[in-house]
This record gives sequence, C-alpha cells and structure tokens, in this order.
Amino acid sequence: MKTRIWKSASIGVNDMQRKQSDMVAVVDVDEILWGFNDALRACAVSHGYHFPTMKECTHWGAIYDFIPKREAIELFDEVHEHQCDYAPFPYAREFLWFMRKHFYVIIASHRNTDHKPQLREWLRKNGMAYDKIDVSFDKTRLFSDRMVKVVVDDRDETLRIAMDAGITAVGLRRPWNENSKDRKYLLFETLPEIQQYIENNVLGGKIAWL
Repeated sequence: MKTRIWKSASIGVNDMQRKQSDMVAVVDVDEILWGFNDALRACAVSHGYHFPTMKECTHWGAIYDFIPKREAIELFDEVHEHQCDYAPFPYAREFLWFMRKHFYVIIASHRNTDHKPQLREWLRKNGMAYDKIDVSFDKTRLFSDRMVKVVVDDRDETLRIAMDAGITAVGLRRPWNENSKDRKYLLFETLPEIQQYIENNVLGGKIAWL
C-alpha cells in the first residue's frame, strides 16, 4: 500500500499538484470537521429566530421548516464568514493527517464561494492537512473521477450518490442522515471510528506509517 509523504508546507497554503495514481478522498467540513449546527443555532437565536433542536432536524433542510430559506441562507453566510471563531471537532486534525498520508484530500464544502478564504484560513489556523479546497453548491460533480475512493460527509443525498458511483461513503451519525430511506452508507459516532473503518476496509489494514 502506497503511503503519501506528508509535508507541513502543504497545509493550508496552496492547492497541491495531484498525481494520476493518487487515490482521492472528498471530505466535507460542516458537521464532519466542526459543529456547524451548534454555531448556526447560536447565530439564529441571536437574531431572534426559533431554531430547531438537533433531534428536530430529522431531514436535510429541516431548518427551512422553521426559518424561510432566504433568511436561513443569510445565517449560513454569517456563520461561514466567521469560520475562524470556531474550534474543530476533537481529532479532526489527526483525522486529516491520516487521510492525507494515504489520499489526495479534497476539502469539499457546500457554501458561498465568497467564504473560501475564511475556510482556508481556518484550516491553516488549526493545522489541518489537505491538498485542495473545493467550495461549490454541488460537490457530487467530483464523484465522476474514478480515483475518488472515499467520501466523508453528513448529507444523506451526497452519501447515496457516492455509493451509487461505487465510492466508499461514510459519515458522522446525525438525525438528518440516520433514518434516510434505503440507507446503505455507513455512519459512525466519531472520526476515529471512521478512520479505523477506512484503514481496515479501504486500505486493507496495511498502514505503513512514516
């Protein structure tokens, strides 16, 4: 199993050149690397909105049942604009280190492209290892690349599309993804559990640490 050499200079600086032989992992940001839902709730409440509890978010887009979509998107933008004010999940940094040793890591986030600089700075500030940042409203377009082997995301539709493309699709368990119809993707409680699954089932359990 080939192991990529991790270089600190590549963290949060520029998109790194990819070799054709590199396996690719597409890793989401919100609710995978940090607690976007809690930050969004605090932001919404500060503006006088009623925000659903985590348990009430039983489907993707549940917030639109409580807040008009246009106003909700303004809240999303406000939170993403202040990305650097928030801490990552425990083990997020270590998880990305692991991933980048074995994959070309694309950080793919569904957000306004105006907030890519804030995301890049947040990744740099927290020592997150990656190769490329992709900010758009359709990360699934990345899945047509035959070298994409792993997708880590919290959205049920994104994970289903990855599975349909023959890609290993895994995520952190959330109320909006655990009861999805015809769910075949795998959900875990923590990033170390996802890492262990990838190590054993994608990399074959043969990790050559450098």
